[in-house]
Amino acid sequence: MNEPPNDNLDQTEVRFIMTGGSRVDMKRPNPTGDSGWMSHKIWASILQLDDEFPKAFKGLSENIENNLDEWERVYGLQKP
Repeated sequence: MNEPPNDNLDQTEVRFIMTGGSRVDMKRPNPTGDSGWMSHKIWASILQLDDEFPKAFKGLSENIENNLDEWERVYGLQKP
């Protein structure tokens, strides 16, 4: 049985989550450095989330920068 589409989901956000970010430029440097646990591509995508989806992701990049140890712990979990 097919379920009706969920009108609460922003299709642009869903597409981003499914395909990933497309930016390669970073407005701010990767807070984990050149050889840190977070790749530059992931950081560029986080910055893109902040810019393109402020309603859902506003402040995510600042939260990550301010809580690097906690985010690294989550990043390293087998089942975050």
